Amino acid sequence: MAIRKAKQVDFDPQDLFSNAVKKLKKEEIEKYGKVLNVIDFANELLEVYPYPAQEIVLKFLYAGTRFNEDIQITEEDIKLIESWEIPNDWLLYGDKAKIKILEKNRKKFKEDPMNSFFRDVVLVFGRRSGKSFLSSLIAVYEAYKLVMLKDPHAFYGDGKRKLGGELWIINTAISEKQAKSIVFSQIKSFIYDCPAFYDRIGHVTEDMVYLLTDVDKKRNNRIKKTGGKPLHGSIVIACGNSNSPALRGHSTIACIYDEMAHYVDSSGKASAEEVYTAIEPSTSTFYSSGDGRNIVISTPDLPSGFFFKHFRSAKTIDSMIVFQIPTWDANPNYTRASLKDKFEKNPDRAAAEYGAQFRRSAGNIYFPHQLVEDAMIRREDWYKRTEGTFGKDYYMHIDPAKNSDRWAVMICHMEKRYDPENKIFLDIAVEDYSKTFEAEPGGVLDPDNVMDNFVLPLFKKFKIVAVSADQMFSLEQQKKLRKNRINYRELSFGGAMKNKIYETTRDFFISGRIELCNDDTDLEGELKNIKVKHGKRNPVIVNTPDDADFPFDDLVDCLGGCVFAMCQGVQGLTTLPKIRLVKTGMR
Repeated sequence: MAIRKAKQVDFDPQDLFSNAVKKLKKEEIEKYGKVLNVIDFANELLEVYPYPAQEIVLKFLYAGTRFNEDIQITEEDIKLIESWEIPNDWLLYGDKAKIKILEKNRKKFKEDPMNSFFRDVVLVFGRRSGKSFLSSLIAVYEAYKLVMLKDPHAFYGDGKRKLGGELWIINTAISEKQAKSIVFSQIKSFIYDCPAFYDRIGHVTEDMVYLLTDVDKKRNNRIKKTGGKPLHGSIVIACGNSNSPALRGHSTIACIYDEMAHYVDSSGKASAEEVYTAIEPSTSTFYSSGDGRNIVISTPDLPSGFFFKHFRSAKTIDSMIVFQIPTWDANPNYTRASLKDKFEKNPDRAAAEYGAQFRRSAGNIYFPHQLVEDAMIRREDWYKRTEGTFGKDYYMHIDPAKNSDRWAVMICHMEKRYDPENKIFLDIAVEDYSKTFEAEPGGVLDPDNVMDNFVLPLFKKFKIVAVSADQMFSLEQQKKLRKNRINYRELSFGGAMKNKIYETTRDFFISGRIELCNDDTDLEGELKNIKVKHGKRNPVIVNTPDDADFPFDDLVDCLGGCVFAMCQGVQGLTTLPKIRLVKTGMR
């Protein structure tokens, strides 16, 4: 008789102890039936402690509302607000001061909850201010309030009928990667660590967390007895790209719009207003009960567009509130002096990114910085290649010197990848190699040296099926390609054609279909310097050297040339004839 081996069980005392503590805390919470205010929730259940400026934001957002009746704005809070470098006078002074509106709301919330809370919140913060932490905390606290209502669908119903469907809490971001990797990872961490959610986590995916209400748990117990499959849960915390249609049309009790100032759609147009107007009506379902919040949080950009208008409106409309706080006032780990190098290098950009000031320079950023940064790290451990992979077809673009002072070369390839969500194959543009060549000070660049000793040898290392270059590529250098029967096409980087090339490239950034070499910091710097100015007829794309370290656009042109050529394929290029001697008559 065969002896059955005992099944090995992994035993982790720390996990066992942690779960026991969570269970005890949960039982204690349910025993006394007290629902914590947002500050106590953070301190006692999540065991995190917001910075003083973050705590002030939370107080203004929730004070006087359900479960937060005891929160007060203290004299210490007022002194701190007055000490901020950017005067937030609209919070404290004048007949329409937000602190006065807050006290009125506190007194009448029970009788008129619909008109007694700040339903639209605008947070203009510098980088490293803890925006992701604050967004995550708000999202998880909204979920906590829902589960503590026991039956939130009945609570938000009309007395005769329960509210149907799932209750959503949404976090949107400029890119799907940003939403998932930054804010959502923090949200999941809070959910897992919070005792109030012990045995309430129904299902978790890479972009959604489903939570169980008391009614959901009872329903699942009945389903299990009949052998059915338990439901995930009726409270959903979801994240995604700001352009995702999947985030629209739900009963949304709170939506957080992360980095709204930089929202763009697939055509590259600003999309903040479109996203906001698509989601905001779904929060109105909860207004009559004193809930339904839209929290807009972002570093600022130019003083124009929907985000800037929203910022200005929030100062005067009673149901809106706005905070404008630089990094060093929001995060005590920074001082203005510690960011001195940022301001010396690029005052305008530093004032926006860290000082929370709207930019003064002309022109809109063409490639949103977050999308560029995402592309730089999307493919891990991907550095400039020294040779190609067998079987892959590569494309090269050459940006020759206009004044014999600088050349740039780039090699890329296209990959097909299956998208299971949309059930289609997507084209992914991948950078493999780039190099720039500059003349010595006071000298000129030798094109023959660049072509013969650097460019042409690359054909032995990569299977380059096509080459493109702009109109400055000389006939003399073209002959060297003809000699080897290399597919070549001239691309004009002027006027409408340049716009078309750049629009095609930006679409790859917006859709997350481009992967750059992790170590190509020159390309990253150039991409962040590209801006668009609106002319009388067509927009004009220019290189504006906000960052003096990257005053060129050669590598961006190379990337655009490669992407555009790859989209057209080899058949879009011209096969140049091999040079031959032709006899024209008798000797």
